[in-house]
Amino acid sequence: MYHLSTEHIILKSKSSLVDNIAHHIREYQIYGRVVVITDSPPNLLAEIKEAWYDLKREMRREITHTKDSEHKSRLVNQLMYMQHCTFTDKPPIEETYEQVQVTTTQEVLRWAPTCQTMYVTCPMKPDEIHRATAWMPPYGLVVLYE
Repeated sequence: MYHLSTEHIILKSKSSLVDNIAHHIREYQIYGRVVVITDSPPNLLAEIKEAWYDLKREMRREITHTKDSEHKSRLVNQLMYMQHCTFTDKPPIEETYEQVQVTTTQEVLRWAPTCQTMYVTCPMKPDEIHRATAWMPPYGLVVLYE
């Protein structure tokens, strides 16, 4: 993980994992592609999408109720990005065009992604993380959940 930023996050429940990922993606989506590594991609993807839609609804509500025009403008811009964000759990043959790829450790070791942000939600050995992040740019972010 040469020149990558790393965050270590300890969560109390699985639901807080999904909410944390959705909020984190909202903040970092403008920087590029995202990969989420998990043991069960279809399940986590469904939960992330649900949290994502809830977050969009919450932001729409906040936009209508905020008086601060600068804050409102930032929220509108974030919401525009959110509406165009796409998700998949399909293993890539080449590079996927989806912004958020939810995959397994085995897939990510077979295909080192070129993403800006990577979320690791399942146990991985340090050498596996190093191999999985091999094609990430030096300014990329790796978020490790415990």
